Amino acid sequence: QTFETRFEKDKSFYQKLATKVDQQLKVQGGSEVPLKHEQTFYFKWTPISQDKDGKWTAKMAIEGVQFKMDIAGQTIDFDSTNPNPAGSAGNPGLAEFFKNLVGSELTVTFGKGMVVEKVDGRDELQKKLASVNPQMEAVLKSVLTDEAIKEMTDPSAGVTPPGPQAVNGTWEKKATLSLGPIGSYDRTFT
Repeated sequence: QTFETRFEKDKSFYQKLATKVDQQLKVQGGSEVPLKHEQTFYFKWTPISQDKDGKWTAKMAIEGVQFKMDIAGQTIDFDSTNPNPAGSAGNPGLAEFFKNLVGSELTVTFGKGMVVEKVDGRDELQKKLASVNPQMEAVLKSVLTDEAIKEMTDPSAGVTPPGPQAVNGTWEKKATLSLGPIGSYDRTFT
């Protein structure tokens, strides 16, 4: 038996990617502010074609988004399936930002080992998100880099092996996700 990723042309599949983060932010003066956020993205993947070298091209569409953030007891909620989520009134800009994510599409090219090689559609996504707040355009350009988009469009979130693996086999993947002026995440998946 082996564990590997397989696509079938024109056979769509869906992915739910949920992230939960608990942080303690140190602010000026040394005090700590608790920050918790949960986000869930619902993606639709449609494999389009495979070339003679085995590379796949697939469309990734953002079908839905749920987001909840709690900063020191102040909560912001967004759920794309609910047109008027309770927590969105306090931050309409954030709600508009997430609304603009829904329906966005990217075209992803996968190379050997199902590694994301190229992503098309980044500029359109940046423009769509910046339309909510034009002052965000520079931040979006620094955060939504080619490498960041590649990381974000990895359908396995880093767990796809570089090739077929035996039962109980292990592999490791290291990645750095740059967040522009606010820092970066170094991640190791084992």
